[in-house]
Amino acid sequence: MIEAIQGAEIAAGPEDVSVASGQPDEALIRACQELIGLERRRIQQEADPMALPAVSALWEKNFRRALDCACSLPALTIEGQRARAEALQLIGGGVADDIEASPTERLSSALARDAMRAPTVSVRNVRVDSALVQACDAFVSALDERNRMRIERDANPSDGRRWADRHASLETRIEMLMQEIVSRRACGPEGRAAQMRALLAAQGPLRSFDELIAHAPDGFGRLVHVVLRDLAAEQVSTGGAG
Repeated sequence: MIEAIQGAEIAAGPEDVSVASGQPDEALIRACQELIGLERRRIQQEADPMALPAVSALWEKNFRRALDCACSLPALTIEGQRARAEALQLIGGGVADDIEASPTERLSSALARDAMRAPTVSVRNVRVDSALVQACDAFVSALDERNRMRIERDANPSDGRRWADRHASLETRIEMLMQEIVSRRACGPEGRAAQMRALLAAQGPLRSFDELIAHAPDGFGRLVHVVLRDLAAEQVSTGGAG
């Protein structure tokens, strides 16, 4: 029985999806497909009460190898981003918005969710994401205002009551803008770029993606931060939007 399960793990590689040889992101897509295949087999085996433990040493080795590849290769195309987002969705159990999660986690889920959607509008039709872009830019401005207020508080601590009232009002606005952002789907590059601006603002200047990837507690966390690293690099290379 053990030999049969291990043989199935060795024989079953990436999901049987066509990836043209020599295309950009070919290795990344294949690694993500392998992650998806391994995770699906684990889920299927755990659902069978008669099966042996799904996570064997061989499964762990194959999963770690595929995960390392999926996290180390940058996504150069939307197909590569979508493949990684699909792996992220399966490993993380979905990309639904969780209002109890941190701002970074909520925005990460929104980015992964939208990366899996095929483009539905022309690149020229940027107005389709206008409400999302407006909310993201207002969110960035609100975070900037929060930083300025904290500097003011440190410079004038005697004005604590007035500062606290303003701060509470601002925090309410930030939360409302967050709800607006995660409730809207990006339909084009303009919206995705705005999501990325909001995410980078929420992340702040003191946390690097390389550190987040290196110290992530699990494969889901590593994939989240790799997705964000590549989207951030894409925005920088194109000069951003909006």
